[in-house]
Amino acid sequence: IELFEADNYTIVEGSKIKLKWKVTNAETLKLSTGEIIDNLDFGEIEISPKSSTNVKILAYNKTGSVSKEIKITIIPKPTIKTLKVNFETILLGKESELSWVVEDAEKVEISTGFEWFDVTGKNKLKINPSKTTEYILRAFSKDKIAVTESKVLVTVLESVIIEKFVSDNYFIIQSKPVTLSWKVRNADNINIIPSIGFIDKKTSIQLFPSEKTTYIIEASNELTKVRQELTIDVLPIPSISSLNISNVPNLKLNIPTYSLSENPITNTENPKIVKGKWYKEFINQFSSLRIQNIDIKNKVIDISPVFNEIKRFVNTEIQLNKITEKIKKELRKRK
Repeated sequence: IELFEADNYTIVEGSKIKLKWKVTNAETLKLSTGEIIDNLDFGEIEISPKSSTNVKILAYNKTGSVSKEIKITIIPKPTIKTLKVNFETILLGKESELSWVVEDAEKVEISTGFEWFDVTGKNKLKINPSKTTEYILRAFSKDKIAVTESKVLVTVLESVIIEKFVSDNYFIIQSKPVTLSWKVRNADNINIIPSIGFIDKKTSIQLFPSEKTTYIIEASNELTKVRQELTIDVLPIPSISSLNISNVPNLKLNIPTYSLSENPITNTENPKIVKGKWYKEFINQFSSLRIQNIDIKNKVIDISPVFNEIKRFVNTEIQLNKITEKIKKELRKRK
C-alpha cells in the first residue's frame, strides 16, 4: 500500500470525505467501513462516516495481506436551539432584548444589519434600533468548518401624532354642511366618531349635523392610540307650529280683460304691443293695492286668488314666474 489518504481528516457531522489509494500486487482491496474496491491499483471513493473513526484499507493476495489506516474526526454541527426577542414591535427610542440558546458552537456572532458583533459565551443582548431591523445570529463549529444561521425581525414604530383636526365652521344653521379636515402621522387606522367609521385614506369629509355635535378623531397603530375632539354648534331652523290670523284684507286685482284678438298669447298681428298693454295694466292694478293694519311678522297674507286669476291670462310658466316675481318684489317694498 503505497498511498492511503483523505482530502479532509476533520469534517462536520453529515459531510463526506474523499479517500485515495495506490496499491501494487493486490488481488483484493477492502475498506473497514464495508465498501469493496474494484480499482485495485489506484483510485478514490467518497464516504460519509457518522462518527469519529479509524478507516482502514486492506490489501490481499495469495501470499498474505497488508493494511493501512487513517483517523477521521467528526465535528458536531452547531445548533441554534432558539433565537427570540421579548418585543418584536417597539416604539422608536424604546429597548428590546434578544436571547438565544446555541449548542456545539466554537464561536457565536450577531449582526445588527451594519456590522457583526462577537457574542461568544453570551446568551442575550439589549438592542435599541432606530428603524425596523433584521438581526442574524451565526454559530460556527469547531475549526469554523460549519456555520448555522437564524434570523429575527424587530419592527420599530413611531408614535401616532394628530397634527390638526379642524372644521371650516364651528357654528352653523341646521341643514348647512361643515367640512372636517385632519392631518395625521404614523397611523394605520383613522376613525371619526360618531358614526363616520374608518377613513384611513381621506383627509377631509363633509357632514350635515342636525344638532350640536362633538366629533372625535381616533388614530392608532399597533402600539399607540390618540384622539382629539371638536364641537359644532347648530342653530335650529325657526318653525311655526300653528298660526291664527284675523282681519286679513281681501286682496283683489282687477285683471284687465281683452278680446281674443287682444290676448297677448294668441294675437299674431302685434303681440308685443298687446302683451305690453296687458302687462302694464296688470302692474298698475297691483301697485294700487293698499295693505294697511297688517303686522307682517305675525300675519300671513293669502294672495293665491290673485295667482288663480293671473293663470287665466298666461299660458307659459315663464310668464307666470315673471308676474310672480313682480308681486314678491312689491310685497318686499311694502314690508
